[in-house]
Amino acid sequence: MNLNVQRYFQTGRVPNVGTVAVQVFPSSVQLRAGLWLKADSGNPNNLFIGQSNVTAWTNPTTDGYPLRPGEEHLFTVDNVSGVYVKANVGSGNLWFWMS
Repeated sequence: MNLNVQRYFQTGRVPNVGTVAVQVFPSSVQLRAGLWLKADSGNPNNLFIGQSNVTAWTNPTTDGYPLRPGEEHLFTVDNVSGVYVKANVGSGNLWFWMS
């Protein structure tokens, strides 16, 4: 079996994500395995993942990928700098693992 071993990974949290889009990570990081995102199970509403112009239930061409409270997803992107998150209402926390 051939395993793709990663020498680098980082974890963290984006606290208090509100209705204005924010970067998941504030600097450019090249990724090999991708970006794993998880919406905190205590969030009152969905979080939306997308580009800097991400919307939430307002525009079908820019609406982000919704993460329900407790839901997680692997995004196969090569750099974290272009990934943004926002809430449709209220605020919530987003956890990440990237490599």
